[in-house]
Amino acid sequence: MEKLSGKWQSGAGGILGYSQNNNYIYNAYNVGEIELINGTSYAAVGGIVGYNEGNLTIENCYNIGILKSSRNVGGIVGNGGGTLQNCFYLNNLEKGQGNIVENNAIAINEQQLKGNMNTNGKIMVDILNEYVKIKNKINNIRLQEWKQKDEYPVLILFENI
Repeated sequence: MEKLSGKWQSGAGGILGYSQNNNYIYNAYNVGEIELINGTSYAAVGGIVGYNEGNLTIENCYNIGILKSSRNVGGIVGNGGGTLQNCFYLNNLEKGQGNIVENNAIAINEQQLKGNMNTNGKIMVDILNEYVKIKNKINNIRLQEWKQKDEYPVLILFENI
């Protein structure tokens, strides 16, 4: 597991630090630790995106990395919101005086992540794959599939069908 560190006025995210304009993130995950210290009121750490000032949509993603911030921290987006669908984060957020931002993301525990416990009657890898199947059917392709590895789901790529 890698660690990303920063300080002062910035955003730090597992996929994207700062989002502006129109951004779309689909089928992504972060497993690394992210820490932002001594930040101003704009400083934010997010498992997928640190700080958003635009039209951001994140779908079918998860974060299990440890997130630490002296200001704002979010399991998926640290500050600024966005549209989240089928997004999960490991409930291990640490913050200073800022806010914890959940933005409709679903907090999970390690047992749910590893497929040992159901999330609403289904294991997490199945929930991720159901979402992919809907997208693949709409586009008449088979591009991705999630597989359960020892500790967490990983994304496997396929070719067009």
